[in-house]
Amino acid sequence: MATMKLAKTIRFLCDLWLGCGIAGAAGYAIWIIWLFIGPMMLKGSAQPAARWVDFPVSLNLSQGGGMGANVLPEGAIISTVPRKLMLSPILLTNTQELRFVTTNRRIQMLDYVDDIMLILLVVALLYMVRQFLVDVIDGAPFTFDNARRLKWIGWFLLLIGVAKPLTDYSAASWAFSILKIQSPVLSPSLNISLAWILVSLFILIMSATFRYGVELEKERSLTV
Repeated sequence: MATMKLAKTIRFLCDLWLGCGIAGAAGYAIWIIWLFIGPMMLKGSAQPAARWVDFPVSLNLSQGGGMGANVLPEGAIISTVPRKLMLSPILLTNTQELRFVTTNRRIQMLDYVDDIMLILLVVALLYMVRQFLVDVIDGAPFTFDNARRLKWIGWFLLLIGVAKPLTDYSAASWAFSILKIQSPVLSPSLNISLAWILVSLFILIMSATFRYGVELEKERSLTV
C-alpha cells in the first residue's frame, strides 16, 4: 500500500514536471525561431532584447588561479562583435563560466539551443519514468514494455551525461570564435560526468536483467 502511494506521488510529480518541461521547451523553441526570423521581419528597425548568456570554460590555475568572479584581464578579449552589443563586462564566475549581457542574436541562440536540448532529454526521461509507474500502479510492472523503458531511461541518462557536455563544449567553442577570445588561462570546457555514465550503465544492465526476468516468468507461466 505504501509502495502504491509512493508510485502515485512520483507519477503526479512526473506529470507536473512534464508539463513544465514541455512548456519550457515550447517557449525556448519559439524564441529560437524568433531569433532566426526576427531580423528579417523587423528589417533592422528594432534592437534585439538584451539577456545574460554564459558558456563553460576551463581555467588554467597555474596562470590564472584565484581569479574568481572577476572581469577578464585587459587584452584577454578581442571581440569582432561591435561593443554596443556587449552591454556588460565579460565575467569569469566562480563556477568557471563566461557570463555577460549581449543583444547579439547568434550568441543568444547558442545559449538557448544548449538549454533546449537538456530540457528535451529530461522531458523524454520523465515520460519513460511516468509510463513505467503507470504499469506499476496498474499492477503489471514486469512486462517487456517496462524492460524497454528501463533501457531507454539508461540511454537518456547517458545522453545527458555525454551529449550535454559535448553541446556545451561546441557552444563555448563557437562563442570563443565569435568573440575572438585570446587568453592563456581560458579555453572551452569539456566536462563529461563519470557519475552520469556509471548510473546509465547500471540502468542498462538492470534493464537487461529485468527483461531476462520477464522472459523467465513468461516461460514459467507457459509450463504451468
